[in-house]
Amino acid sequence: MEKIITSITFLIFVVVSSSSALAVPAALPQSIAPGLGALNWEVTNTGGTSSGNAFSGVCDQTSGLTIQDATSADGSTDAYDNAHSIWVDGAIFDAPGSVDLTGNTILAGPVVMSGLNVSVEYAFSDVVQAGRVRVIFQNPTPVTINASVDMAVNSGASTFTIEATSSLDAVFGTDDYWVVTSDGGPNDPVNTSVLWGQLADVPPSSVATTVFGCGGDKGIAATFDISVPTNARRQLLFFTGVGDIVGLGNTVAGATVNAAMFNSYLDIDPSLMAGIPDAELLEVVNWFLRPVNAGGGGGCSLDHKTTSAWKAGDLWLLLALISSLGLWRVRRKIDQ
Repeated sequence: MEKIITSITFLIFVVVSSSSALAVPAALPQSIAPGLGALNWEVTNTGGTSSGNAFSGVCDQTSGLTIQDATSADGSTDAYDNAHSIWVDGAIFDAPGSVDLTGNTILAGPVVMSGLNVSVEYAFSDVVQAGRVRVIFQNPTPVTINASVDMAVNSGASTFTIEATSSLDAVFGTDDYWVVTSDGGPNDPVNTSVLWGQLADVPPSSVATTVFGCGGDKGIAATFDISVPTNARRQLLFFTGVGDIVGLGNTVAGATVNAAMFNSYLDIDPSLMAGIPDAELLEVVNWFLRPVNAGGGGGCSLDHKTTSAWKAGDLWLLLALISSLGLWRVRRKIDQ
């Protein structure tokens, strides 16, 4: 019996060690290369502006979490000059000194902003040239808190061009779920910014194509007015794509065709939704999300399991099975 218990203990140690190694504290900047050609995402905490505002001043390397730049799978560089920074009541989300790094996912926070505990997650797919930006607001106070949230992307484009929108024109408005932009070449990666989804409780209250200056001041921004009840959580969910999104190319036509996946959350590539617990889907206010796979999470078919989203769950399942088998064998040994 002692030998059996020793073996089980060793296996448990291996499984727990592997699981705990998935999420590690890390310092910024971080460079995430998912393995799709030359695709690379550069995340820093230097996205602040001289004005302390998302819509004025210039980038000045002060604190603020941002996707500073990206390289598309075909090797095209300079996708952004600071993108997908989050601003709450006019203040940028400033990541703490250490973030959690799990595979291709970076989680920063919580940080107290306007009375809310705010966390920001950047999760990058290893299947498509895209990532998700998830902003989590938790209200620890006894009163409802209202906040104005800006999401800003400086395109880094010398010749900023709106190529397509979800409303099938080249005019970006509050009715557009997504927008495809380029530098007119494209010489840089084509950008796709996804802001919200059908039937959302909280669509954007305003959008803009002028943001803080960083070489130029053209880009994509949206403002959301959220309300977080006492002792509750609410979330905002965005997506960012470069190049053709699907595949390894970098064309306006490819990006426009593939951006249509964001017209319905059921069509979003599963790798972009993996790892979001079912219960948290209901907290997202700028999309109408519902789980469709019992126990699967992610709001859509999860045939693809990313390493970062699923490995820990699989290991803990193995742990449970090993423990159950070990206890059964021990009990049987005692009974004999």
